[in-house]
Amino acid sequence: MGEEQRMILDMLAQGKISVIEAERLLDALREPGGAPGRTRGASTDQPTFVDRINKVAVEMGEAGQELPQRLSGLIDSLVGLASRFGYSAEQVFEGITSSVEEISKVDLSTTNGSVRLRGWDGTGYRVIARAQVKGVADRERAQAAMAEGLRVSVKDGTLGIDCIDKALLSSLSVDAAVPSRGKYDVLVNSRNGSVTVDGVEARTVEARSMNGRITLERLQAEAVDASTKNGSIYASGELGNATIETANGSISASLNYEHDGSLKMSTGNGSIKVEIPKSPAVQYTVNAGAVNGAVKVDIDDAGTVKSESPHTGHRRQASVTVPGPEGSDKSVDVEARAVNGSITVVTA
Repeated sequence: MGEEQRMILDMLAQGKISVIEAERLLDALREPGGAPGRTRGASTDQPTFVDRINKVAVEMGEAGQELPQRLSGLIDSLVGLASRFGYSAEQVFEGITSSVEEISKVDLSTTNGSVRLRGWDGTGYRVIARAQVKGVADRERAQAAMAEGLRVSVKDGTLGIDCIDKALLSSLSVDAAVPSRGKYDVLVNSRNGSVTVDGVEARTVEARSMNGRITLERLQAEAVDASTKNGSIYASGELGNATIETANGSISASLNYEHDGSLKMSTGNGSIKVEIPKSPAVQYTVNAGAVNGAVKVDIDDAGTVKSESPHTGHRRQASVTVPGPEGSDKSVDVEARAVNGSITVVTA
């Protein structure tokens, strides 16, 4: 029995995936060309193991099964397993900027790997890139191939990756740091992997994943657009005018606005949790609706206005207004929609 089969069976034994999910993943391994390590020398037109796993995830999502963390986590593990055949390589790119305005945009994208962007106290940028390099004889040659095949630079104000060797994208993970004093337009994307933006001030944030979790933590942003098909989303801070969407996964938002804004959240299969500060700096108005799931509002602050409609057709709805400080005219409108899942609104 191969390591990938044992991993799937272990996940099944721990209750992290269902019997049906395990059977479909094992079937993907049994198909010709499906097992990692057996594709060497195969035609490039033949679907890879990663392609087959992704196909299973998409089919499950289209069938309405809730995949969020358990299956997206399994996909991450299996993609990592499939990428082990080769030698690991790491490249560190650093640059000093003369001013925080020198970098105005950050554009980081990969295919099968994680992307992380964080703010730091440094005076320039630092990017750590990791990948599995195939077709080389040893680790030294893997390092050399990565050094030749990958570039990180600032061009026309944009910090970005130039992957000359496109094969590196199949396992490339990126961990980048930029000065926290700057303000950026951020684009982060991974087809099969997690995406994280932490402690960054931004004009705009666009975060995308197909099969992976999105984490937007301690943000100060004017606008946010985050979406994934199979994965959960967590966001905290001031999100500006934001849209957060997932087809199969939960959404959790811990809000801390100081300016006007709006937030729209939606999920097909998963729950939504909204946390509002106990002493908010702005007024929050939350409208929540779930088709197949409960809507719970647990806020008891003085001045709060709540209304609940337990059954409006097939939809459960609730709205709550939490006032800001006296004399403040700033407000944030929050809309939360779930098809198959509950919605909770609480104070943090």
